[in-house]
Amino acid sequence: MSTYLKNGFGEAVVTAGQPRAPLQTNSGRPRRLLFLLPHVPALEAPTGGARSSFQLIAGLAQRRHQIAVLCLRSSIEPPPDVAIRNVCDLVEEFPRRADVRHGRTPWRRVRSAMAAVVEEPAWVRSTDVPSFRERLRSLARSWHPDIVHIGYHVMAQYARELRACPAPRVLTQYEPGVTASRDAMQELRGLRRVRGRLELAAWVRYEQRAMSQVDAIVVFTERDRQALATLAGGVPLVRIPLGTSIPAAPLNPCGASAPTVLFVGNFIHGPNVDAALWLMRSIFPLVSRVRPDARLFVVGPNPPEEVTALAAQQTITVTGAVASVLPFLDDATVVVAPLRTGGGMRVKVLEALAAGKPVVASPLAVAGLDVTDGDQLMLGEQDQEFASAIVGLLENTDARRRLAESAREWAVRNLSWDHSLAAYEALHDQLLAAGDRFHV
Repeated sequence: MSTYLKNGFGEAVVTAGQPRAPLQTNSGRPRRLLFLLPHVPALEAPTGGARSSFQLIAGLAQRRHQIAVLCLRSSIEPPPDVAIRNVCDLVEEFPRRADVRHGRTPWRRVRSAMAAVVEEPAWVRSTDVPSFRERLRSLARSWHPDIVHIGYHVMAQYARELRACPAPRVLTQYEPGVTASRDAMQELRGLRRVRGRLELAAWVRYEQRAMSQVDAIVVFTERDRQALATLAGGVPLVRIPLGTSIPAAPLNPCGASAPTVLFVGNFIHGPNVDAALWLMRSIFPLVSRVRPDARLFVVGPNPPEEVTALAAQQTITVTGAVASVLPFLDDATVVVAPLRTGGGMRVKVLEALAAGKPVVASPLAVAGLDVTDGDQLMLGEQDQEFASAIVGLLENTDARRRLAESAREWAVRNLSWDHSLAAYEALHDQLLAAGDRFHV
């Protein structure tokens, strides 16, 4: 029987799915898994992390685990849809702090800026929601989860609400704050660099504290494991790469008739802003010199003014949020991912490979993927190198087709969720069997 309640947006939300009879799983018995997320998990979400969260939850639900989700929701996100409600026993969402109105006096703005760099990173503070804390304490006592999954470092601030809950806690580090902050600081100069150093120090302090409150930490790449090794304080770091949903059929491997270059990203994420600016200011002008007929589409919500200012009527289109990325992906001649900063795995790259599209990416954009330059995609690190790879594909239909087919075949073999789901279940088994003696 479904339960309804009013959430912080004054909406009636279904919070419990239909009862499901538990079945045996690979791990011996079904488990109760509680997920704490800073976003609404959804297959069509604008952020890769939210899409991956949905796929992980849906995969574990298919293995007959019982799942509860407590998530934060920004004012521009849709509420949990029927897909996530159908696979979970409980879904509840709470408005993010940034959407709760407070007085904004000059002193409050100064204090907020100081707290962002001296006390806690701004993202941590924006996800501190008292009603979420209260509900978590109550649910942990009444629902009795076997495992608590903390999605993203910012949600580890809620670990202290689990003091009375004996369930092991797993923190999934989608993108370590220290990695993203350290990368971003390399591009800063003057007073902005000073602020960057303070923010990095804030992330170091926060992540050390956050990781000390969990029983295991999941990372996606070896780079992230190394970045966190000295901060984890002996808490086991386990590498479980992301999977992705594999489409039943590939998209058009060659794209539309007009030569089109596509970049996709949510621009709340700083590394996407940096990538788009590099692409628009340095890489695409080199492409245009050789192929003046080429069009660049920069697709994704929340583009900042510095990105939209680079749109050009004939050659560069900045779309902002779109109803679906799929038509742009299908039409694209080449998909690009010129990421220079940040950590984790790039969901946009996984999805393009799985869709059978020719991709040009930076080495950082394919971190965690066992791919080879020229086989599954093309790699570029400098302006001219990246532009030349794009031009080469724009001018050679057969090369695009071969690369796209190879990408699709590789993705089918390597990017399904099966291996990752099995790895999570094995981690659950070890944590529950070993208690506080777990190690890797």
